[in-house]
Amino acid sequence: MAIDTTDADDRHSQMLKQLAAMTFTLARDLSNRALEAENDDDAVKLAAAFHQVSRGLRQTLALEMKVIRFKAELARAANPPPPPKPREETIGGIPAAIWRRKEEIGQVMDRVIWGEAERDEDEPDDFDEESAGRAYNTYGLWLQEAAKRPDFTTADLDDLIIEACQVAGKDPRELYIFDDDEAPEPVSPDSS
Repeated sequence: MAIDTTDADDRHSQMLKQLAAMTFTLARDLSNRALEAENDDDAVKLAAAFHQVSRGLRQTLALEMKVIRFKAELARAANPPPPPKPREETIGGIPAAIWRRKEEIGQVMDRVIWGEAERDEDEPDDFDEESAGRAYNTYGLWLQEAAKRPDFTTADLDDLIIEACQVAGKDPRELYIFDDDEAPEPVSPDSS
């Protein structure tokens, strides 16, 4: 069973404060009387009494400070400060994880938006640079906002790329279209 010592703490603190105040008043009185003493014997006795009382005052004040420090230590122990956060790695002032995720998305989106310009000479040139620029700007604005999401670095990369394609007005299925010589070999059912 825990014992509540709050009242005792408050009472003891008040008593120490009162004792310090009374001792200070007494020390001041003894000092004044010693200075105004009419003979040397009285002055010596009053000075000795002043010395004893002032020593008691110093001890009372020291005890009061010890109690104050003890209470502060208990409060700190009961409510320790949170541990310092590890310093987050940044690239250009941006957290590194966000920077890397933006780069991953950007590499794919560059292929989707600008890759259309990389056509063979015998293919028709229907690439619209102005339209691609608008798509890239729209995607860039989306990327700035998406990077503020709390799950930006943990969300599935493919889901983010599909969303970026949709925002840019591009078909995400274009990412999975291969030329005949790049297409993966089909897996036969009996090769397992």
